[in-house]
Amino acid sequence: MSLPWEDAAPGIREVVREAQSRLAAVSTGERARLLAALRDDMVTEYDARFLVEYLDGLEIPLSDEFRGVLARWYRDEVRHFSSFRCVVEALVGEDAEPDLNARTPDFAKVAHLFESEFEILCLLAYDELATLRGYRGNLPLYDLLGAPLGDLVRRVIGDEAGHYAGFRALLIEKHAHRLDEVEDVVRIIRASEGTPYQATFVLDHDDPVYGDHIFDDAARVLVAQMRREHARTAAL
Repeated sequence: MSLPWEDAAPGIREVVREAQSRLAAVSTGERARLLAALRDDMVTEYDARFLVEYLDGLEIPLSDEFRGVLARWYRDEVRHFSSFRCVVEALVGEDAEPDLNARTPDFAKVAHLFESEFEILCLLAYDELATLRGYRGNLPLYDLLGAPLGDLVRRVIGDEAGHYAGFRALLIEKHAHRLDEVEDVVRIIRASEGTPYQATFVLDHDDPVYGDHIFDDAARVLVAQMRREHARTAAL
């Protein structure tokens, strides 16, 4: 087993040591739920590479600003994946590489959400907002394996909040003339929740922590913020 220490978050060795020392004290049911959540975190963060490849292959114009924000987002996602992989492999004693190499993305069922940079930004902003709420909801679970893992996940939540802010800012900066369309676009995105997940990174919300309360709240917050921004710019 060769762990990607060099690509993981600072302090990952302490995270792993503390998690290993605490695992035996976790109840059987909680342990199964915790390991399932960590595996899900690992593979969905891994799937960010498939989203980048898909976006690179789209025959639609993507601005340099969008590509810059996406590059920063992807660096964070690689670090998240590497960190979760270190934790998962150390806890279960199995090399994840064969399973990861077998993952095959299929964007066919969500392709309608990628029609332009504007729609893509709406999708990514919504997705990051829902995901950070999912991580937040699972914090009591992660904390069972010690403060270092809890702190790591809190840093991931901070990254996800930064990603949301970056995608939101680009919507305002580059697509202010379309902000009145955000509500309709987000309604389509929200309706697509529940589409069988096929390694697309977006709408990767199969963990039991997710539900209508998270999806509805993410949609509501994004629409409300864009509605206020649209009203502000219209008044100038």
